[in-house]
Amino acid sequence: MARMLSLKSDHHWSEACYDQTSEFIKSVLPEDNTFLDSFYKTKKHMEGLGLPSVKIDCCVNGCMIYWGEDIDMDSCKFCSQSRIGKNVWLSWIEEWKTPECMAKTEIKRNNRKGGADVNEYPATHTGGSSSARKTAALLADDYTRDPFSPELFLYTHTKNHDMKTFIDEKSAKIYEKIKALRDERSRPVDGSSTPQPVDENQLYYDAVAADEGYGEFVSKDV
Repeated sequence: MARMLSLKSDHHWSEACYDQTSEFIKSVLPEDNTFLDSFYKTKKHMEGLGLPSVKIDCCVNGCMIYWGEDIDMDSCKFCSQSRIGKNVWLSWIEEWKTPECMAKTEIKRNNRKGGADVNEYPATHTGGSSSARKTAALLADDYTRDPFSPELFLYTHTKNHDMKTFIDEKSAKIYEKIKALRDERSRPVDGSSTPQPVDENQLYYDAVAADEGYGEFVSKDV
């Protein structure tokens, strides 16, 4: 597994690439193999070995690391972005230790686990290390327009991005709610046979809000 992590680092694999490669390797091995099929599981396994680790500052834009002869630089030598000062970093660490911040962290951790009391749990999306913005840009090339929120949700919550096999029951439930809302709101009125226009992004907001028990989400300009 250490070799797999080394390959990820050497060839700049995304988490999605790592996961899919691991899944393929596991699928061609004998059925009783114990090969770890995700980046998350591999990280947890390696952490359990107690190997030493070194934290290295990097440019917030990912241009460089502050290491070797660059360790004392105050800004990125490529994009000129200022480096986060040590005093700022230490103040963040202290803030993260406060009871309020720790309580919020625990809530978010439980949300990611779906409330399950387990150490390992499945990923809740398949975007890997790509941000939603990067994934949206990728889809925009295919659609020749910016993707709507339901399209982005479908892409990042289906296995291998097949747009039909959801990664969990909750994702499938939310998408079914999106479709139900679309059918309801596009229904022709006043004897017309023309479907009503629908705000696709609002469908997503309302479906997620309903799943969380908040009713419909009302977007507001801020």
